[in-house]
Amino acid sequence: WPVLSFAERHAFQADADFGRVEVSSDFGASWTGVAVLSGVQAGWAARRIDLSPWRGASAVWVRFRVITDGAVNEDGW
Repeated sequence: WPVLSFAERHAFQADADFGRVEVSSDFGASWTGVAVLSGVQAGWAARRIDLSPWRGASAVWVRFRVITDGAVNEDGW
């Protein structure tokens, strides 16, 4: 505890486009990557990310970010 739990599926160009899960405890001034996904996950998958490094923080922001080079179009997240 605490844990971020979510279900996801994705289609990114392998090793060129990425989905990142990032966490901030300073209101978005800086972000720490906690998961990176690339390639294709066609079916729904359960994800759990340990947020214990931020246990004492007064607020924790989470963002889901897509980074792409635009060369190949896939469905994304």
